[in-house]
Order: sequence, then C-alpha cells, then structure tokens
Amino acid sequence: CPRRPAHLGDLGEREDAFSLLGTSLLWDIHVYVFVRSDLRERISRFSTATRATGIGNILGNKGGAAIGFIIDERTSFAFITSHLAARATRRHVRQENYEDIVHGLPLVGNAYANNLGLLHAFDHIFWFGDFNYRVEFGNHGNDEEFAMVKDLVSKSDYASLLERDQLSDEMRRQRAFVSFQEGLVTFKPTYRWLKGEDEFSNKKNQNPSYCDRVLWRSAAALVGKAQQLHYDGSFSLYYSDH
Repeated sequence: CPRRPAHLGDLGEREDAFSLLGTSLLWDIHVYVFVRSDLRERISRFSTATRATGIGNILGNKGGAAIGFIIDERTSFAFITSHLAARATRRHVRQENYEDIVHGLPLVGNAYANNLGLLHAFDHIFWFGDFNYRVEFGNHGNDEEFAMVKDLVSKSDYASLLERDQLSDEMRRQRAFVSFQEGLVTFKPTYRWLKGEDEFSNKKNQNPSYCDRVLWRSAAALVGKAQQLHYDGSFSLYYSDH
C-alpha cells in the first residue's frame, strides 16, 4: 500500500476500512484515490498519468493528473483532476487544455478500447478540479456586473448564475466535456473569496464563479449506474480564494 501523505490526516473510526490505492502528481495538481480495503485484491491494471498544458505543454502549473484501474477484471474507472487556464477571456484556451488532456493523457484502461482514446477506454470517468470557467453577463470585470452577480448570490438565485456559466454553455454546445454529467448545483460560487473571510473578493471585479466542478461520464450501457449522492462547496475553508 502506498504511504499516505501526512497532510491528509486519518479517517477516524473508519481508518481500517479504507486504504490509499495510489496517487498521481503534476506539480501542485494532485489526485489521491482511496478504496475500501476489501476491494484491493480485486483491483488490477492500475495506472497513473499526467499531462502538462502550461507554457509549451511543458510547465505543470496547468494540466491534468489521473489514476485508472479495473475491478474484477470487468469494470474500469478513471479519476482525473485538472487545473485549466485562468481568466474569463481565456475560454477558448480552457477548451484547448481539455482537448490536450483528452488526447495526451496516456492512461491505461480496458485493453480492447485503449486505441479508441481516453474517453472510451473506461466504463466510468470522474473528472474534477479547478476548471476556471466563469460566470459572465457580457461585461466581466465591470464593477456593476460584479455587484449584480453578488446580488444574485445573496438571493440564492443560482439558476440565473448557471445560465451564464461558461462551462454549462460549453457542455450544451458540445465543445468540451461532451456526454459528461454534473449534479444539481444548489450552492454559492466557490470562487473568488477573500482569504480568511466569508466574503467575495472584488480584485479586478472578477465575478463570483463556479470554477471548481465535479463531472462524470459513463459508457452508454452503464449510464445511470454511477449516482451522485451529495454535491456542495466547502465554505468553512478560508485558506485560499477557492
């Protein structure tokens, strides 16, 4: 069993019920996968991979890290985390980052499907991280739009925010994360917060946005088999602007 990094802490009373299957690291982009201890002997074809999408596709400040494996020589899983290009105006660069990861991440999946590419090599793919897509109403960076978005947040009008969410629009247009699903968003935007405070930062009047997301995709015959039980932000953590 790989040694679990000390900063992850313990699992309390359920410590013995889970073990760390593996890690995949790209600079500060990390993914850790824990499994029930009784499943470890049933797991095979474990693999890890990374893909840098920073400057020259060399720098790892942006990109993806992933872990893949198969249970019972039958059902394959991939867990991918990504940090995509920042800033509201770089929507097209985020799409390029996504495509670079899809086509350049050498993760091992089902043997019969590996030549079909990442998205078809696994039965279930869970993709999460700081995707950096923003909420915009046509004048991002303007103090009036910033105030309007904050007002919508104060009214818990998350539906109006999601109508102007870049990722939701990209998925509707099938430009990125095609066939991926997301649970119902019923929480405040996870970016951009003042560090150490329960208040949005107005640095450059960046709109509060849903930068941090959890998506999943299942093979056609398995749609509905993976179900999300809970989806929320962690608003008691004030250590960063997310």
